[in-house]
Amino acid sequence: MLAKLTTIVHDKGGEIISHKGATFYGVATSLTKIYQAILGDQEIVLPVSAPLEGEYGIDGLYLGAPAVLAAGGIKTVLEMNLSASEQRQMQASATAMQVILSQVEEDISYEVKSSAL
Repeated sequence: MLAKLTTIVHDKGGEIISHKGATFYGVATSLTKIYQAILGDQEIVLPVSAPLEGEYGIDGLYLGAPAVLAAGGIKTVLEMNLSASEQRQMQASATAMQVILSQVEEDISYEVKSSAL
């Protein structure tokens, strides 16, 4: 089921581009739903970049996950049952993100030290 959903979502961007020439409206629609959830205090489940605090065995990173949005932002992150393959992919994404964040932190630290000289 999740693999099928992933394929549908992945292909949706190409489908939008083939009909409209861009995905601007897809992004705008998503932002409108987020806006309605937060400012309208409507509890809506949406895929967003969410802070993971143990979900999927990942802690201290923001990654794409389904979450309940309401007034104030993310109310709760929903943890779906993942297959072993999906869990490995999620962990690989977390590892890649951690590497990128570490590099950014090093670059910022270097820039701060360089500008102080």
